[in-house]
Amino acid sequence: MGELRELLQRMSNDENRESYEELYKYLKDIRFYARTFQGDWIQRDHLYAMDGFTSFRAYLLSEFVEVLTFYGDWYDYMNDEFQKKPRHHGHR
Repeated sequence: MGELRELLQRMSNDENRESYEELYKYLKDIRFYARTFQGDWIQRDHLYAMDGFTSFRAYLLSEFVEVLTFYGDWYDYMNDEFQKKPRHHGHR
């Protein structure tokens, strides 16, 4: 979580700082709720299989996070739009 916090701080600027802070708070909160939740985790464990952990709850109870970085094009199904990765043309 500490490395994630540092990564978000490095990536933030005046335009996205609030969004990154909300994201980090959300991740902290979901882990807190996982520690205090007394309900049934069976369905969640089937939906969210985390490599290296016996269950989704075990992942949430850990101090580890998985950060995936996407570099490329993607299709926005809801808006039926193909989003192309911006191409940067730098000078050497």
